[in-house]
Amino acid sequence: MKVLVDTCGWIEWLTDGVLADKFADYLIELDSLIVPTSIQYELHKWICREQNEVLAMEIIALTQQAQVIPYN
Repeated sequence: MKVLVDTCGWIEWLTDGVLADKFADYLIELDSLIVPTSIQYELHKWICREQNEVLAMEIIALTQQAQVIPYN
């Protein structure tokens, strides 16, 4: 079964938020994870704003390990 985690789920997991554990099971199973390019864009934008470009690119590289699908 393929799973899609929205941007809020990624941010929750990345910041170790209250609901991070709820998303962790889905995000560590990269074989079953679908990542639309729109989520990559939103994550990149958020991480650059909150942290820096280097970290943003590292997280985008992580998302690239999943099945990336174009979102039109």
